[in-house]
Amino acid sequence: METKAKTLLEFMACCPPALCRIMAIESGKGKKTRLRTNSAIAKTGKLSRRMVIRLSNSGSWRNARIETASRFIEACRVDIFHKHPIKGTNLMTVYYFYRNFIVKGLTYLTASQKKRIFKILQW
Repeated sequence: METKAKTLLEFMACCPPALCRIMAIESGKGKKTRLRTNSAIAKTGKLSRRMVIRLSNSGSWRNARIETASRFIEACRVDIFHKHPIKGTNLMTVYYFYRNFIVKGLTYLTASQKKRIFKILQW
């Protein structure tokens, strides 16, 4: 059985910047899970706060430079190359996985934050 190699852009398309941003959480022993602040992401990724906000409101990596995207992903503490829990590469499967993940898995997001994410990702 032959497997098709994925390109960097295909990996990145499965996890758009808005999705990376909502997976950027801070939690620890005795702490409540919450979203990382834009300032914390900017400081960690050596990006401007304005760039973090711009990427956070974007549904694709189309206009981001590779080094900027890399810093943003790293600052959000998301590993896009980790073995994905989704079997297959069908984009609809990825879409349903993340939609379900946002609705049921991200309990620290308010209803308005979830609605905003769906609007950004055009879901």
